[in-house]
Formats: sequence, C-alpha cells, structure tokens
Amino acid sequence: MTAQRIVSMDEARSTSINFTLLRFLEQNPGIETALDFVNHCRARGGESYFQSRCREMGLDPNEICTSRTAEISDWVWGDSQGLDDPPRLAAVS
Repeated sequence: MTAQRIVSMDEARSTSINFTLLRFLEQNPGIETALDFVNHCRARGGESYFQSRCREMGLDPNEICTSRTAEISDWVWGDSQGLDDPPRLAAVS
C-alpha cells in the first residue's frame, strides 16, 4: 500500500491533480477500481452515462475499460514526474 501525502495548493496545481475525480472518490468511498467506476456509472444510466462521466472527469473511457482491475485513484494524479511513487489522494489546505 502506498503512503498518502498532504500537499500544498501550489504543489497541487503543479502536479495536475484531477480534482473532479478526487471529489467523486471522496463522495463514493466504495469505488476503488476502474471496474467499480464502470459498474457505478452503468447502473445509474448505462453506457451514455459512463461516457459522459468520463468526459466530465477528463478520463479516457477506453483506458478505464481496459484497466478494470487498476485502482481508479491512479487517475487522480495526471503528472507524477519527479515522484517515485505518486500518492493516491491529496489533502489540500
């Protein structure tokens, strides 16, 4: 398991955090994998709802579908350069 980090707002801006996805995951703590996300979306509105949620969150629906066992929190961090092991979530103050 990866340790979580708390980052400043400046660092958060420079590391391309997907705040839309981060808020979604905070509101839906049971969604852990890409498959959980797919199932959550499709149960609420089918394929078109899944596609629109992906667009809204800046996610590639094809990548999500082919990476179903991956942790959805992996997509919170868009640019992890300079980090050996990017954190899963950010707490921004």
